[in-house]
Amino acid sequence: MKHLPQLERSRVKWLVLSGVVGTLVPAFLFAYAETKLASGLAGVLNALTAVFTLLVGALFFGQKLTPLRVAGIVLGLVGTVVLMLLGGSGGEATPSGEGNAWYGLYIVLATMGYGSAST
Repeated sequence: MKHLPQLERSRVKWLVLSGVVGTLVPAFLFAYAETKLASGLAGVLNALTAVFTLLVGALFFGQKLTPLRVAGIVLGLVGTVVLMLLGGSGGEATPSGEGNAWYGLYIVLATMGYGSAST
């Protein structure tokens, strides 16, 4: 808080935008998606945050997609898939039955928000 008075007024809008896109909106999207999705699926989809962080950094901020960064993302996603496949029965019930996979898009949008704010 001690640095708040030193913050330039022109940067406040970007700080607020980052907070809304990276925290507020994803929190609501996750909460809404979790009403129709199994939490395990939501957790697996949350692994996309690292992918979107890498993509946003490369597309908008000129960060290089080095082989080491890409390998780290791929390794993380492979680990997520392995945990998903070995993690148990996978038979979590969803509140309203079939057709809820579309709610996974809310999780994907949330991870895009996380990725854009964490770059």
